[in-house]
Amino acid sequence: MARLVAALAATAIAAAPAAAQAEIILAPIEPWRASFNDGLCRMERTFSASGVAHVLVLEQVAPGDVLDIALAGPSLAGISQGKPLRLRFGEHDPGTEQLPFVAEQGPLGHLVILNDVTPGAASPSGRGSINAGPVRPGIDLEAIPGADRIAMAQDTLQITLETGALTDAFLVLNECTAQIMVAWGLNPAVQNSLQRGSFPDRPRRLSETILDGYPQGAVQNNRGGTVRAAVLINASGAPTDCKIIATSGFVDLDRAACTGLMKGRYAAALDADGKAVDSFWTTRITFSPG
Repeated sequence: MARLVAALAATAIAAAPAAAQAEIILAPIEPWRASFNDGLCRMERTFSASGVAHVLVLEQVAPGDVLDIALAGPSLAGISQGKPLRLRFGEHDPGTEQLPFVAEQGPLGHLVILNDVTPGAASPSGRGSINAGPVRPGIDLEAIPGADRIAMAQDTLQITLETGALTDAFLVLNECTAQIMVAWGLNPAVQNSLQRGSFPDRPRRLSETILDGYPQGAVQNNRGGTVRAAVLINASGAPTDCKIIATSGFVDLDRAACTGLMKGRYAAALDADGKAVDSFWTTRITFSPG
């Protein structure tokens, strides 16, 4: 989230009070801009409503079918944190409900961030502290036919970004995250044709193991945070490496997450022929002292 905020803060936006209205249409005024720095895959585009600029960022920090969405601009002043927001990717997409993070970022106007969005999913991904199932190696382009906009609605407020076909932007993200897999020593072609991805054999026990390792110093100082991690898993189902793909902001919490994940046992991924192969699994771990 911090990197999303930093990316948006680097873009100058003319802040202006948003007019009270039930529906806001944002039209693109620039093409997509792609960046692939430090294992971070990002698509960014500027939109306008009534002559006022807004910035949209789509971001992935690891291979998978989930992404983070950030939108900044004064038209978002009516969106509240803690209330579900309906997100749709096309006219015929029934949409999903997401809980937004909302902030005010000075010259940016208001900022809305939606984490762990799965385009084309019938419901939120529900990654939670431990997601039990396998992870797709990329965004499923076939799951989102007709995706030509990003629409957000909360109460009577509706905001629609007229993106045009989103498949090209998602394809660029998939190509970027394929390079992350290469850096991990994995063949993207094999990962994209898996019959089954890797996943924890006993997710509940794994979750308990990780939280049992909650650093006492962090508990005593009421420190918590969320870690995103990727575990590399060999053909025998054993973890071989753990990579922090989004830090909690605390070294000890990040270390505890990886220590716990490396104690787990996993079901190996199966390739197109049903043979066990090396793969990966990503998850979000939340340490909460309360």
